[in-house]
Amino acid sequence: MLSIGKFVLCDMPSTVKMSLMTTEMYIESTASPLAIVYFDGGCPICSREISFYQRQSGADQIAWVDLTTCPDSALPNGVSRQAAMARFHVQTAAGLAHGAAGFLALWRALPRFRWIGRLLSLPPLPWILERGYRIFLRVRPTRKLADCDVCIK
Repeated sequence: MLSIGKFVLCDMPSTVKMSLMTTEMYIESTASPLAIVYFDGGCPICSREISFYQRQSGADQIAWVDLTTCPDSALPNGVSRQAAMARFHVQTAAGLAHGAAGFLALWRALPRFRWIGRLLSLPPLPWILERGYRIFLRVRPTRKLADCDVCIK
């Protein structure tokens, strides 16, 4: 068992422990979040969707990290800010998931969406969802703020 400030980490992969350790000073959340969601707060579509999830039951058990305002120490372990902003990332005890797999991890962490997260995790649905997510990435706004040096340009 590893105790870090508000976090008590047990039986978690070392990558999860490292991510939680580096985000400890930034995230003011529950004692041990079910997930850490890294999102692009500069994308109007992403912000609106994350706002929806933050209002759901169980959202208080999730740490929400806006990549446009967080310090570098809050980034997922081994992921650059540019890479983190390019794709949706979710850290859970199972590891770091990104893209469609990140959404599946988020849905499984929220009680209201848990059933759909489990259902859509059945093959070949994750593969299909990832292809749809890649299409979304092509059409989502890529130029956020003119004065933002971390936004995808």
